[in-house]
Amino acid sequence: MKNRNLWLIFASVILVIFAYGLLSTPSFKDLKALAVGSDKILLDNHGSILQQTRTEFGKRRLPWLPSSAFSKILKEDVIYIEDKRFYSHLGVDLIALVRAFVSNATGGRVQGASTITMQLTDLIKPDVLLNKGKIVKGSYFNKIGQIFRSFFIELKWSKEEILEAYLNLIHLRGEHQGMPAFTYAYFKKSPTLLSSEEALVTASLIRKPNISSDRLVTLACQYQKGRQPQYNCEKLNGPASQLKNGRIDLENDFNMAPHLLQKIQSMAPNQTDYRSFVDSDLQKTVHEILEKNLTYLQGHNVSDMAAVVLENSSGKVLAYIGAIDKYSKAKHVDGADAPRQAGSTLKPFLYGKAIESKLITPASIIMDEPTVLTWNGETYRPSNYDNKFHGPVTARQALASSLNIPAIKMVTMLGLQETYDAIANLKISDLQSRDHYGASIALGAVEVRLHELANIYRSLSQQGLLTPLQWAEGVATPMQPHQIMSPQVAFIMESILSDPNARRIGFGWNSALETSFWTAAKTGTSKALRDNWCVGISQLYTVAVWAGNFSSESMQGVSGVSGAGPSWFEIMQYLHRNKKSLAPEKPEGIVKKNIRFDWGAGEQTEYFLTGTEPKDGLIKLRPDNQINITFPTDQAVITIDPHINKSKKQTVFVRYKGTAPQEAQVFLNGELKGKASNPFKIRNLTAGKYHLEIKDRDQKLLDESHFTLF
Repeated sequence: MKNRNLWLIFASVILVIFAYGLLSTPSFKDLKALAVGSDKILLDNHGSILQQTRTEFGKRRLPWLPSSAFSKILKEDVIYIEDKRFYSHLGVDLIALVRAFVSNATGGRVQGASTITMQLTDLIKPDVLLNKGKIVKGSYFNKIGQIFRSFFIELKWSKEEILEAYLNLIHLRGEHQGMPAFTYAYFKKSPTLLSSEEALVTASLIRKPNISSDRLVTLACQYQKGRQPQYNCEKLNGPASQLKNGRIDLENDFNMAPHLLQKIQSMAPNQTDYRSFVDSDLQKTVHEILEKNLTYLQGHNVSDMAAVVLENSSGKVLAYIGAIDKYSKAKHVDGADAPRQAGSTLKPFLYGKAIESKLITPASIIMDEPTVLTWNGETYRPSNYDNKFHGPVTARQALASSLNIPAIKMVTMLGLQETYDAIANLKISDLQSRDHYGASIALGAVEVRLHELANIYRSLSQQGLLTPLQWAEGVATPMQPHQIMSPQVAFIMESILSDPNARRIGFGWNSALETSFWTAAKTGTSKALRDNWCVGISQLYTVAVWAGNFSSESMQGVSGVSGAGPSWFEIMQYLHRNKKSLAPEKPEGIVKKNIRFDWGAGEQTEYFLTGTEPKDGLIKLRPDNQINITFPTDQAVITIDPHINKSKKQTVFVRYKGTAPQEAQVFLNGELKGKASNPFKIRNLTAGKYHLEIKDRDQKLLDESHFTLF
């Protein structure tokens, strides 16, 4: 009975020890999660390192690589040198252990008997894995602990998992932990690309990581001659000399996309490596194009440029340049993610809203003429970039040529709230309140980030659907897809922005926007020449370029077509060097119609939303009137100044040219106001939209004007 109790106690103790061993041994999956690298790594679309940024300075360990990422010859060398019977033991090589014990006890050559699994037990200790703890070697107590822990690792892990963990964690020269960190630092390549000599030299370092290069050659030669007695050891001098020359600075060597890594890391901070969609060759080419064109702009006080390239169908970021180091005075600023005034680049989405609301068509006539408006006590006299006024222009011409007065008139047609709502629908992250902008919202006062602007334009290629950007595998802009305009209006915008004839007024012929294949593009320049944009789409890609100064200093004599435009053109040309770009097909709900103008501008083809096309194809400058209202002009903006008029009511004096019939009358929003004297006074008007008409006694319209009071 007593013996039986002893056996029960013994069995219980063994069971407890066994349970403890199993429970205290981490799973392979848990270990991988704990073994965080010291660097954030951005990979390109082929899996090569694009950018590397160090975040931990106590050790140098790269992100975990699978067993397949280590060359077969490297694994064979490691097993041959460190643990010849790796695949046949359960964590302890009894033959090597007995031989080492006898040799050490009899005063022979000191030998080690630690298997790969036994060494791994020290590498995964929390103080070694997570902190800067050192591996304790040499004591019999430590050896017993290794044997105990290795047995349970062998029970829970496969041999391939053990070898994979060992290769990722083994301490090598200096601060480098794991084969990846070592081979990238000294050989500038991944472990899978090592030559046979480089693999042998690397494996030989495991036992003596800080050995001199000369002694390393001798040691590696000794190992190899055990397998190949006739081996030519001189071949090892090259790889060994690379260790003598010192390690490579990984940050400088893999430094093609610092701002992109910074951006992606901000969205997924818990990851250590990211697989992007960036093409390294494209990234390099875009950088070279920006640097070259920035060189040309040095005489115009331009220090910074940025660019983004997107794939239209997926929203994948294919290239991302935040700054050009050579010229930037603040190269750490990410110009592709910095909010800057949009200039004229948001005009298409105001015109789009007006077309969708059926307030205008692309053929509508808008007067490009001197206009004065007041906002918050300040008087504005908007002008065009060329300081000219072009008289009657179509909405197509006004948008394609980026004329400012017609854009202001879009605000008066839509009203400030609807204009603001149209911009808010673009999901611009830095949008302020409506009252912050006033009518200047049409002239680019809104701040937008380059990658946001690129994605907004990409939506035109997706029939007006705005979807999230795809930054890397599993990392996307946090937003829900939504429609920013109908497919029909998106098509009309593409048609206008791809029309070289329509942009002739603003840009002339053969500008940087005219490619040999189909593209639709828009430029923009912000107040005081602080920002310069060019953004556009092809059938396959979206390209957005910004030029300016991170300090917000003004550029000198630079417009969108001369600043950012040339880089946009060259990037598009590179993208389509072997690819076609076709114009989009006309969707249902669009009518194609030949039109002509009553002032003899010639016949042309135009697209209309179904039901908005002119019946006879004739576009008139104005009705056949005897008079012409000169104030308020059509689409005028009149602001009530609260500092002068505390009642917030306004008196408007209507003036017109010509002689009205004796019985002509003035109507406002359909209500008779009186006989059409000149001037004609209308009192007590409050903020709102107004339709002013002058009619004869037969109610025939003589002239009309739409204006907004706010």
